[in-house]
Amino acid sequence: MVGVLGFAFKAILIKLAYASTSIDAVTLLTLRMAYSAPFFALMAWWSTRAPNAKPLARRDWLSIVWLGFIGYYLSSLVDFIGLQYVTAALERLMLYLYPTIVVVLSAIFFKQRITGRIVVALVLSYVGILLVFARDLELAGDPGALWLGAALVFASSFLYACYLVGVGPVIARLGSLRFIALAMLTSALFIFAHFLATRPVTALLVPVRIHLLSLTMAVFSTVLPTYLIGKRSSASAPAARRCSGRWGRCLRSGWGRGCSMSRCTRSSWSARHWFSRVWRWLPCARQEPSR
Repeated sequence: MVGVLGFAFKAILIKLAYASTSIDAVTLLTLRMAYSAPFFALMAWWSTRAPNAKPLARRDWLSIVWLGFIGYYLSSLVDFIGLQYVTAALERLMLYLYPTIVVVLSAIFFKQRITGRIVVALVLSYVGILLVFARDLELAGDPGALWLGAALVFASSFLYACYLVGVGPVIARLGSLRFIALAMLTSALFIFAHFLATRPVTALLVPVRIHLLSLTMAVFSTVLPTYLIGKRSSASAPAARRCSGRWGRCLRSGWGRGCSMSRCTRSSWSARHWFSRVWRWLPCARQEPSR
């Protein structure tokens, strides 16, 4: 529960950083990974000391680089950019469409059968998201920016779904924590290279408040939840994670929009409650994002 709540509050920390000063997505993402990387390096070192740790083969490194690129670097980048245009609540709801995309990709590439019940769940999920999006569109001062932000967040969800489709065999060989640590370190290298190629180092000279928000994001919304969710593998964990994740999104939607819970409840609870009930129909909804 603590891990998923940490992930759920990541978007609110990003929105607070954007509201505090004129910082761009690449710089903020770089700060997040700069504070996260030492922890993941320690995690990777510790996981290699396990008695059953196998040496990394060439195909393992290729998988780590590719999956780290699409699942953590590229997906996080478009998500951070998208949050410049959409609310934290809408971002999280759209990001959690990834199970529906995994279902479709699995049917296309692995010929997994989509039952009638899953089809109904897919349709209702997207109808629920459209209802929430339509409400935000009515309140948006710049509809074009909202469309752009929504497209970027959906692209993030699609990239993460592609990551999930290919991650299973790699985790089976390397173990969850070892793979996640190495993939996050790989994504950090991509992020640092992106920053150095497009921005001066002086761009990191931001107010102390931004550094504190980035450190909080790194520890409580990146490293800690990644470690806790990676370690938790009991059979009862998926249901508890889905439940706590929904409450985390509900609480954060009230805080992130700068309004009381009662106001958010009156305006958009019905669509979100509908979406969360449909959520459990999808078989791939058992995995939480580790971003």
